[in-house]
Amino acid sequence: SMQGQPLVDAKAAAARFLDRLSDQDQVALVAFSHGVDTEPQNLSEDREIAFTQNLTRIYDSIENLGAEGGTELYHAVEKGVRMTQALPTGHRALLVLSDGVNEPADLGDPDAPITLAQESGIPVYVIGLGNLIDEPYLRRLAAETGGYFRLTPKSSELAQTFDEMAALLKTQYTLVYTSTLDGGEEQAALTISIESQGSQVSEKVALGSLPE
Repeated sequence: SMQGQPLVDAKAAAARFLDRLSDQDQVALVAFSHGVDTEPQNLSEDREIAFTQNLTRIYDSIENLGAEGGTELYHAVEKGVRMTQALPTGHRALLVLSDGVNEPADLGDPDAPITLAQESGIPVYVIGLGNLIDEPYLRRLAAETGGYFRLTPKSSELAQTFDEMAALLKTQYTLVYTSTLDGGEEQAALTISIESQGSQVSEKVALGSLPE
């Protein structure tokens, strides 16, 4: 389904995304269709690249990609999360582009990548292309991992969307909150919600007992 102009536009957008990165950033690539092995050490030649600072290799691999096979979305996202888990904790994230639904439909576990990302604190940023996507799942994937979902109806808009995602990934916020609860409160918790452009992300943080 990515054949033709959508693939051309996706390659150009991905290249622009890489242009926004610095030589200190590490990037990995998982271009998925059928036969995705979720083990991070088992890489498919030419379309899967482990984390590297050699962006030229990523550029070249993206330029040589072709469209074929199915859409093993669940397995591909799970593999991306597992690869990212190997990085030191810090500013880590996964960016997913999908223009379809998981195919075959019963292959893989939709909850597995979400659970893994939550356990490792890895937000998943998602770009849904066109009107044939599994939008409920893609929105859930972003929301439940602390990421961001963006619907892009036309492939010609991908470049701008990738630019926006690059800006988000390169930005980090610090939130400071002063509680009004009395000291000694048992099992206090704080829920943080952020809403932007129709997407909402919520995170509940258990604080335990507050000091008196």
